[in-house]
Amino acid sequence: MLRNIPVKLELVATYSPLICTMPTPLLTPEIVAQLGSLEIKARAIVDGLQLGKHRGKRLGFSSEFAEHRDYSAGDDVRHIDWKIFAKRDRYYVRRFEEEVKLQVWLIADTSASMTYRSKEVALSKLAYANCLCASLVWLLVQQQDRVGLITFTDQDEQVIPPGSNMLHARLLFELLQAQQDLACNAVKDDQPRVLQWLGLKPVINRIEDRSIVYLMTDAFGELDQLITVIKLLKHKHCDVRFLHIIDPAEKTFPFSESTRFKDLEGGKEISVTANSIKAAYIFEFNRFLDNVRRQVLELEGSYQLIETDALFSKVLPRIVHE
Repeated sequence: MLRNIPVKLELVATYSPLICTMPTPLLTPEIVAQLGSLEIKARAIVDGLQLGKHRGKRLGFSSEFAEHRDYSAGDDVRHIDWKIFAKRDRYYVRRFEEEVKLQVWLIADTSASMTYRSKEVALSKLAYANCLCASLVWLLVQQQDRVGLITFTDQDEQVIPPGSNMLHARLLFELLQAQQDLACNAVKDDQPRVLQWLGLKPVINRIEDRSIVYLMTDAFGELDQLITVIKLLKHKHCDVRFLHIIDPAEKTFPFSESTRFKDLEGGKEISVTANSIKAAYIFEFNRFLDNVRRQVLELEGSYQLIETDALFSKVLPRIVHE
């Protein structure tokens, strides 16, 4: 069976370091021009008001006390109620009412498989996803809403909590570019940079309930772990927007002769006669896409399949007007 062949393949014969190292601006003037008329709109209505256009009362930190909750790693220690700690020997955080802004988290897969780019397209999956991330950051900051970023592999995760000014946006852009450079250098040096979805569990605890979460990935790896992460987000009543990023060649398998493929994350290589496996490969890859889509929709997330040759002018309205 060819069950594992559709995943994480790179055509060795066409690989060039320039694929990863050439500069790719995250926001071009053309992309910014396409953003002008768009708005981020939440699917859910919270407290009777539309998020991102009005301010509703939700729990946060300001002057009017609302309730206590258990302390979690990453909470501001200034909000610990020390009187309750003295009585119960447990940490509790004071929660307050605040005028809140729309809160969006971007979760970006930066594993090695995301660096793949076929010769027919301009951007790798990672560079394309980063352009989408940067576009969303720009939109949200223009609306004065809050946006945070999580990038991750098995080796590390980087988290920038939500903010809403241009200085904050610059930090997000810098992290996106730095993680792209790290991933590409790892591929060139044959260093594994794989995906472990369950490593996100501690980070997800820091995501506020009812946030919008954009999850950008090619979904290669352990699908059960990915679904577990989505379940955790849905348990927090988050609006999960799954952006499935693939290269067109991964779907069409446009190879015809004897070809050597490389697993970008495991490093293994195989040589095959492409024509002999093309039909089976396409069948398995489409089944893989259908399986991911079905499981995301069953959890009441939204699903968008995005190929890296798609125009941003077509993709951006789709992902912000869900």
